[in-house]
Amino acid sequence: MNGLSSVADSSVAEITSDKDPCVCKWDDCKKICLTNDILGKHVTEAHVTKLTNGFVCSWVDCDRNRVPFPTKFSLIAHIRRHTGEKPYACVKCGKTFSRSDALSKHSKTHEVSVIDFVQKDYEANQNIKDFIPSVLEHCLEFMFEENKMLKDDYIRTRQNIKRIRAEKILMLDRLLELEDFRLRQNQ
Repeated sequence: MNGLSSVADSSVAEITSDKDPCVCKWDDCKKICLTNDILGKHVTEAHVTKLTNGFVCSWVDCDRNRVPFPTKFSLIAHIRRHTGEKPYACVKCGKTFSRSDALSKHSKTHEVSVIDFVQKDYEANQNIKDFIPSVLEHCLEFMFEENKMLKDDYIRTRQNIKRIRAEKILMLDRLLELEDFRLRQNQ
C-alpha cells in the first residue's frame, strides 16, 4: 500500500491488486475501501460528481459499454451493481437492497393484517359465537408476533451499533498509524 492521499480520505487507500471486492475499478482508480458502502460513497463523490461527458459508467468491464444514463440517479443506482452497496435495509428482517423500490416491494411481504385473519375466519365460520373467540385469538397472535419483531429489531440495532463502534475504532487506529507514519516521513 502506498499510503493515503489525505487524512480526510482515510477510508480509501491506493492498492495494486484488483482481487479485493471493495476495489474501485472506475477507469484505473484502483482504490480500496473498507466496506461496500464506503466504496459506493467514494465512487459517487470522486467520480460521478466530476463527470463532464454525461452520466456514463466508466467501471472497467461494465456491460453498458459507456452508454450514458438519462439521469445521475439512474447512474448511481447502476453503480451499486458494481460496488455491492445496499443502503436500504428492511426494518423487520434486516435484508438489504440496492434500490428503495426493491425494499418497498419486499416490505409488503411482512404486512400481515389482523383484518385478513378476521375476514378469513368469518368466511370459514359464519357463526358469530365461533367468530368472536377466533378474532381475539388472532389479535393476540398478531400482538405477540409484532412484539417479537420489535424485540428482533432492537437486538439487530444493538448489534449494528456494536459493529459501527468497532469499525470506528479500527478507522481511528488506522488514522493514527498513518499520521505517525507521515510525521516520521517529514522528520
